[in-house]
Amino acid sequence: VHTPESYYYLGRSLWELKHFALSSQAMNQFIGLEAGRGDKASRLLPDAYYVAASALEAAGDRSGALRLLEAGLKQPLAAKSEPLLYKAGELHLHAGEKEVARKFFDQVAKNGPDPDWIRLAQQALESMDAKSAPGAAR
Repeated sequence: VHTPESYYYLGRSLWELKHFALSSQAMNQFIGLEAGRGDKASRLLPDAYYVAASALEAAGDRSGALRLLEAGLKQPLAAKSEPLLYKAGELHLHAGEKEVARKFFDQVAKNGPDPDWIRLAQQALESMDAKSAPGAAR
Protein backbone atom coordinates (compact mmCIF):
# COMPACT_ATOMS: atom_id res chain seq x y z
CA VAL A 1 0.00 0.00 0.00
CA HIS A 2 1.34 3.42 -0.98
CA THR A 3 1.08 6.32 1.41
CA PRO A 4 0.74 9.76 -0.14
CA GLU A 5 4.22 10.64 1.12
CA SER A 6 5.72 7.80 -0.93
CA TYR A 7 4.67 9.71 -4.08
CA TYR A 8 6.32 12.84 -2.71
CA TYR A 9 9.63 11.09 -1.98
CA LEU A 10 9.53 9.35 -5.35
CA GLY A 11 8.93 12.70 -7.08
CA ARG A 12 11.74 14.32 -5.10
CA SER A 13 14.15 11.52 -6.04
CA LEU A 14 13.16 11.68 -9.70
CA TRP A 15 13.68 15.46 -9.64
CA GLU A 16 17.21 14.97 -8.30
CA LEU A 17 17.85 12.50 -11.15
CA LYS A 18 16.53 15.08 -13.65
CA HIS A 19 13.62 12.87 -14.72
CA PHE A 20 11.33 15.88 -14.83
CA ALA A 21 8.27 14.34 -16.48
CA LEU A 22 8.23 11.41 -14.06
CA SER A 23 8.90 13.72 -11.12
CA SER A 24 5.95 15.88 -12.12
CA GLN A 25 3.70 12.82 -12.39
CA ALA A 26 4.65 11.57 -8.93
CA MET A 27 4.23 15.01 -7.37
CA ASN A 28 0.86 15.41 -9.07
CA GLN A 29 -0.23 12.10 -7.52
CA PHE A 30 0.82 13.38 -4.10
CA ILE A 31 -0.84 16.76 -4.68
CA GLY A 32 -4.04 15.05 -5.81
CA LEU A 33 -4.17 13.04 -2.60
CA GLU A 34 -3.25 15.91 -0.27
CA ALA A 35 -4.60 19.15 -1.76
CA GLY A 36 -8.21 18.58 -0.72
CA ARG A 37 -7.31 18.03 2.91
CA GLY A 38 -7.04 21.73 3.79
CA ASP A 39 -5.32 22.29 7.14
CA LYS A 40 -4.83 18.55 7.55
CA ALA A 41 -2.68 18.31 4.42
CA SER A 42 0.91 17.19 4.69
CA ARG A 43 3.54 19.83 5.48
CA LEU A 44 5.30 18.54 2.34
CA LEU A 45 2.56 20.00 0.11
CA PRO A 46 4.18 23.40 -0.59
CA ASP A 47 7.43 21.72 -1.64
CA ALA A 48 5.50 19.26 -3.81
CA TYR A 49 3.92 22.17 -5.68
CA TYR A 50 7.35 23.80 -6.05
CA VAL A 51 9.03 20.66 -7.39
CA ALA A 52 6.12 19.82 -9.71
CA ALA A 53 6.07 23.38 -11.10
CA SER A 54 9.86 23.39 -11.49
CA ALA A 55 9.67 20.05 -13.32
CA LEU A 56 7.05 21.44 -15.70
CA GLU A 57 9.20 24.52 -16.27
CA ALA A 58 12.27 22.35 -16.95
CA ALA A 59 10.20 20.39 -19.48
CA GLY A 60 9.29 23.65 -21.23
CA ASP A 61 5.73 24.01 -19.92
CA ARG A 62 5.87 27.42 -18.22
CA SER A 63 2.12 28.02 -18.50
CA GLY A 64 1.42 24.65 -16.87
CA ALA A 65 3.92 25.50 -14.15
CA LEU A 66 2.17 28.83 -13.51
CA ARG A 67 -1.24 27.15 -13.32
CA LEU A 68 0.11 24.68 -10.81
CA LEU A 69 1.69 27.43 -8.69
CA GLU A 70 -1.56 29.41 -8.71
CA ALA A 71 -3.41 26.31 -7.49
CA GLY A 72 -0.74 25.73 -4.84
CA LEU A 73 -0.93 29.28 -3.54
CA LYS A 74 -4.65 28.73 -2.86
CA GLN A 75 -3.84 25.93 -0.42
CA PRO A 76 -3.88 26.93 3.27
CA LEU A 77 -0.42 25.46 3.96
CA ALA A 78 1.14 26.95 0.84
CA ALA A 79 -0.51 30.38 0.60
CA LYS A 80 2.53 32.16 2.03
CA SER A 81 5.18 29.78 0.77
CA GLU A 82 8.18 31.86 -0.21
CA PRO A 83 9.47 29.34 -2.77
CA LEU A 84 6.07 29.25 -4.51
CA LEU A 85 5.70 33.03 -4.49
CA TYR A 86 9.25 33.50 -5.77
CA LYS A 87 8.85 30.87 -8.50
CA ALA A 88 5.57 32.50 -9.59
CA GLY A 89 7.38 35.84 -9.83
CA GLU A 90 10.16 34.26 -11.83
CA LEU A 91 7.77 32.63 -14.31
CA HIS A 92 5.73 35.80 -14.74
CA LEU A 93 8.95 37.74 -15.35
CA HIS A 94 10.00 35.24 -18.05
CA ALA A 95 6.54 35.68 -19.60
CA GLY A 96 7.12 39.45 -19.79
CA GLU A 97 4.53 40.19 -17.09
CA LYS A 98 6.80 42.45 -15.05
CA GLU A 99 4.18 44.08 -12.83
CA VAL A 100 2.67 40.72 -11.88
CA ALA A 101 6.17 39.40 -11.19
CA ARG A 102 6.92 42.45 -9.06
CA LYS A 103 3.87 41.73 -6.85
CA PHE A 104 5.08 38.21 -6.14
CA PHE A 105 8.66 39.32 -5.42
CA ASP A 106 7.31 42.12 -3.18
CA GLN A 107 5.31 39.62 -1.13
CA VAL A 108 8.44 37.58 -0.45
CA ALA A 109 10.66 40.62 0.20
CA LYS A 110 8.20 42.28 2.59
CA ASN A 111 6.49 39.36 4.33
CA GLY A 112 8.86 36.43 4.21
CA PRO A 113 10.51 35.17 7.36
CA ASP A 114 13.37 33.39 5.54
CA PRO A 115 16.31 35.76 4.96
CA ASP A 116 17.58 33.76 1.96
CA TRP A 117 14.27 34.07 0.08
CA ILE A 118 13.99 37.73 1.09
CA ARG A 119 17.47 38.37 -0.35
CA LEU A 120 16.62 36.56 -3.61
CA ALA A 121 13.38 38.54 -3.97
CA GLN A 122 15.17 41.82 -3.25
CA GLN A 123 17.82 40.96 -5.85
CA ALA A 124 15.11 40.20 -8.42
CA LEU A 125 13.40 43.52 -7.68
CA GLU A 126 16.69 45.43 -7.89
CA SER A 127 17.49 43.74 -11.20
CA MET A 128 14.06 44.66 -12.55
CA ASP A 129 14.52 48.25 -11.40
CA ALA A 130 17.99 48.48 -12.96
CA LYS A 131 16.69 47.21 -16.30
CA SER A 132 13.81 49.70 -16.32
CA ALA A 133 15.89 52.70 -15.24
CA PRO A 134 16.31 55.47 -17.82
CA GLY A 135 19.44 54.89 -19.86
CA ALA A 136 19.70 51.24 -18.81
CA ALA A 137 20.99 48.86 -21.45
CA ARG A 138 18.19 46.77 -22.80
